[in-house]
Amino acid sequence: MISTVSFSFDLTYTNPVTGALQPRGIVVDSTDYIGLGLSPLIYELKGLGQVTFNGDIIVDLNTVGTPMIDIQNWDYVNDGVPTYTFDLPLDLNGNVANGVYTFIYRLRVNSFTIPVAATITPPDLVNVASNQWITQYLEVGNVIRLADPGVDFEDVTVEVLEQVGANAEITVSDYTIPVVEIITFDLQNVQFNAVYAYSGCTQVNADVSFTYDCEVGDNGTWAVANTTPLAANEVVANLNCTINYPSWATLSPTFPGNVVVTSLPYPSAPNTETPLATGTYTVSLTQQIQQTQASGLVVLYSKSVAKEFVVSCAGTLCGLVPCIENLRAAHQAELLRNRISKYQVYVDNVLMYYIQALNYRACGEITKYRDTLKLLEAQLDASGCDCACCDEQSYYWVSNNSGVSVIEGLIQAFQFRLFDGIPGITEDVTQGVEVGALWQDYNTGILYRCTDNTEGDAVWVEYYAPGTDPDASEIPATPGSILSANDVQGQLTLADTQFAFQILQNAQFNGDISAVESDLAALTASDVAATPGTLLSDPDVQGQLTQADTRFALQILENAQFSGDISTLQSTALTSVAVDGTTIEGDGTVGDPLSVIPIYTTAIFRLSQSGFADPSIVQTVYNNTGESINIIRSAQGVYRMTLGSLINTTKTAVSISNGLNNGQISIAPAAGEAIIRTASPAGVAADSILSNATVEIKLYL
Repeated sequence: MISTVSFSFDLTYTNPVTGALQPRGIVVDSTDYIGLGLSPLIYELKGLGQVTFNGDIIVDLNTVGTPMIDIQNWDYVNDGVPTYTFDLPLDLNGNVANGVYTFIYRLRVNSFTIPVAATITPPDLVNVASNQWITQYLEVGNVIRLADPGVDFEDVTVEVLEQVGANAEITVSDYTIPVVEIITFDLQNVQFNAVYAYSGCTQVNADVSFTYDCEVGDNGTWAVANTTPLAANEVVANLNCTINYPSWATLSPTFPGNVVVTSLPYPSAPNTETPLATGTYTVSLTQQIQQTQASGLVVLYSKSVAKEFVVSCAGTLCGLVPCIENLRAAHQAELLRNRISKYQVYVDNVLMYYIQALNYRACGEITKYRDTLKLLEAQLDASGCDCACCDEQSYYWVSNNSGVSVIEGLIQAFQFRLFDGIPGITEDVTQGVEVGALWQDYNTGILYRCTDNTEGDAVWVEYYAPGTDPDASEIPATPGSILSANDVQGQLTLADTQFAFQILQNAQFNGDISAVESDLAALTASDVAATPGTLLSDPDVQGQLTQADTRFALQILENAQFSGDISTLQSTALTSVAVDGTTIEGDGTVGDPLSVIPIYTTAIFRLSQSGFADPSIVQTVYNNTGESINIIRSAQGVYRMTLGSLINTTKTAVSISNGLNNGQISIAPAAGEAIIRTASPAGVAADSILSNATVEIKLYL
């Protein structure tokens, strides 16, 4: 057989004219006859068929004049694959009648001249060159005609068929004509013959699912899947699914508003982002299901389903966008009117819970993340500014990208805030502070501006002071906002304590020491005095200060900041100062080497570790030791760290704090190295605990 033929029942076919249910049988001949070398027109191909039900003929298109499928004249361009349909018999309930169905399909081929090979082996062997289809179509017992170029011909019976390379080798009954150059035949050979017992069909209902996640990627994601409960003998023959976006999203004339697919799931590739909008999506699915019954009969039926799915981002950070916007607007209006906002406490709490929720989500602690969102919602509700946290009538596209998202923009809008006192190093990025934020001490009215929001090391400078300048007690006691060593090297003489503190006050109050530098440069060497209380010119100071003096000056300034009491230091702490490592008393005599405050060098860096690998240094924050850092893994959860040969147990202090991972972590100095140990929350030594951990080593001189 050479034909590819199928026979099936379509149980749910609807007449397009009357709209009535009209189950039908379908015969399809999908054979590529051209590819086989059989031209439908030249070989006058006809598909002849007969269908019976319980022995009675219900379709009989079995002649060349009235074929079931006229392949010879079929319009492939407009009509597609050659197909024949017929109405199935129905029972009294309008269902396809149960019983035994038979189907037989024959292919008619009319060959006028088929050339044979040059070599013929009388009296019974014929070679047909390059016609492989012949051995598949002809059957033993077929009668074919052999002929010569003249008038001689002879009808013979096919006895054996073999394929030899590209040629068909046919053994026939003995023939007597001396020369055979062509064969001809007009045959109707069976291509399909089957018997089916039909006893009904159990049809499943179509179903479809819609899933979404507001917090995946930059814009959320959604997906549609076919959840129809197919039986083991069923597959989807064809499918059409239309997914409609919420109606408000289609207001843009350029937005298509729907997605049409012919296969599910959509998207087909995993982890593909599909931008998400809040509101109601509609999914319409129509599919034809193919069921192969025990008798081999293929039964088709169509099922459709349409569902609506409501997308709500309530209970997520994204869902709180309208609420936070309302609070921000109310807070801003209050500040403009009164300079003091009744919403301040809610703003502070919202910012705190927002940062906390981000951290929980980044660490994968979903339960704590959800709990924090509830606390955030409670603050927004309690603010009384009509936040309406769960109002899903405020539709919007999801935006989670930290660079451009709506919620990040709102958080940045809270950068003008009231504060009790002077902001310090802990008022940093963990509280949502951005560089450029303005915070006002509501006790004094003074504004402070953030110039560095680094966690644990924020820098705030005075931005505006109404009325008079603040006194010394209002100067921020914040390490990191003092003069650098280079500034001190060029401007301070440690013999003049009053001038040193004047420089400090100028720097703190004005944030700029350029005026002091210009005053120093105008002085000459004749202005230099050996007694405390007089100014030195800038060149003289440059020539007299040493690195030890500079370190000592910086330590004094740090002590002043940590103690918050500059006036006491002015009167008591600086009775002597260092010049070239020795002390000069108030009377000008040389005293003992200075040892008032410990001096140390520091290395600060961040590291991470996973698996069996050595820890890697993610960032070197600061290192003035002159030595390189080296860390190796010596055992599970044990890592040995060296800093040149400087680490010892008597003059070294080490500390460590972990980043994102849970677990236990410790560090201690040993002979020539520091040892880091990590363990699981249960206390068992474990690797992969260090994650952006911060290590600080202090080497005291």
